[in-house]
Amino acid sequence: MVCLTVTAVTMTNEFEFGPKMRVLTEKQRAFVMAMVEFPNQTHADAARMAGYSDAGDGCKVRACNLLQDKRIVEALQEQAGKKLWAISLKAASRLERLLDSEDDVVALRATGMVLDRVGHAAAQNINIHQHVTDESGKVILDRIQALSEKLGVPVRQLLAKPAVPVVDVEFSEVEIEK
Repeated sequence: MVCLTVTAVTMTNEFEFGPKMRVLTEKQRAFVMAMVEFPNQTHADAARMAGYSDAGDGCKVRACNLLQDKRIVEALQEQAGKKLWAISLKAASRLERLLDSEDDVVALRATGMVLDRVGHAAAQNINIHQHVTDESGKVILDRIQALSEKLGVPVRQLLAKPAVPVVDVEFSEVEIEK
């Protein structure tokens, strides 16, 4: 059994934060960190945790404004990416343990996952069947000509607008007593 002793390491902002976080103010950084570390809270709660004033629902408005700022969005992506990378080590460790599972189905699935991710995925054949129809003007005109000959109707008559029938109507006024 191996025992590891981990001591706390103090990091400066220059080391801890990436370039997207460094351009933010301290409160903006705190907002981003609150959003990443406590994803189930409301955006207003993240603004409150970052130290923004909540007078008159101010945190709701502030959070809305912050989330529309491109720098904040980029910093959120940067921090979320760092967090995903960090937990990927834990995921890899878990997957490694699953490889040694007593359950052959679990071990086989874990093996497949590892092989897929290191570039040895099973070969896949994807067949795409596509029917292409030429919808160009010449093809359409040729089709109209063929229909004209088949039906015995002149092409001009097929292409002409249908005539609107004229209806003669007679009417007379009727007075209604009130």
